[in-house]
Amino acid sequence: MSAKRLVRLIEELAAMKDLPGAAEAAGYEDVEQARSELLQWSRQLGSTRSPGRAPARRKAEDLPPPCPRSSPFGSSSPAVANTDGASRGNPGPAAYGCVYSTADGVVLCGEGAAFGVATNNVAEYRGAIAALERLLRWKVDRVVLRLDSQLVVRQLNGSYRVKDAGLKPLHARAMELIARFSSVELQHVPRAENALADRLANQALDEERGAS
Repeated sequence: MSAKRLVRLIEELAAMKDLPGAAEAAGYEDVEQARSELLQWSRQLGSTRSPGRAPARRKAEDLPPPCPRSSPFGSSSPAVANTDGASRGNPGPAAYGCVYSTADGVVLCGEGAAFGVATNNVAEYRGAIAALERLLRWKVDRVVLRLDSQLVVRQLNGSYRVKDAGLKPLHARAMELIARFSSVELQHVPRAENALADRLANQALDEERGAS
């Protein structure tokens, strides 16, 4: 697998929103080879660390590319967003991570940001809100939102009441955003399936700590 050609493919795909055209522009002779390498790369990015171990220092090549200003999704394609929150201390320094993928599992891009001191539940909500806001800017119509926080998923789908006063405005903001899409499917996923979003959140915390 040529890393340079794969990066070019991702850049072309983000710009063109068309895999066959992006594959040709990046120098692939076979679109299925391009698709296979994208899937292989996204699976490598999603590999998990051993449970209970401290997160290793992330390398740039282990993470998805930054999100482009224009949407990498096709006009009729559902967007999949995995989001996660991290708080070192709960409450403590907090951040979120978001990963954006196609419906068939190809990772397109990701982002993470630290935002001060908060609980883990606040960080989880901030990640979901950040993803929904970006998807609205990209004019995405259909969304699959995947979180490993059962609490947040069940509060957003109405199964749980929001009792924490600190979460109520975040819940209200998330629900306001959800109402602006044609459809939003909320999914609770195991932590192992959310490892990449977790890496982005922790990278943001590492960078914030290094800058202070």
